[in-house]
Amino acid sequence: MTTAVPTHIELASRPEAWPTHDNVRTTQVTYGDLEPGQVRVLNEFMSVDPYMRGRMNDVKSDTRPCALNETTTGGAVGRIVESAAAGQIARLLGAKRGDNIGKMVVKI
Repeated sequence: MTTAVPTHIELASRPEAWPTHDNVRTTQVTYGDLEPGQVRVLNEFMSVDPYMRGRMNDVKSDTRPCALNETTTGGAVGRIVESAAAGQIARLLGAKRGDNIGKMVVKI
């Protein structure tokens, strides 16, 4: 059995002014074996964009606010470190051999 224990960042409370460490918390979640057709991605870089500050508030906006006590979401660059999708990765990415996906080239 292969396990992964990633660190998640959760919004613990909505900031009243500038965000502080009290507004976020980290948690660790253990994931077990992959199901057939799944891949495990190790995020190398996370994007922390200015628009994310607005998502910390629960107000009408063009983007959905972050939910309290749930893992925050955002863009990331990662690499597949484990696969239970032999021969299916390009299909999972909606690509075929040699296609560019953003700045990533699928090489299978």
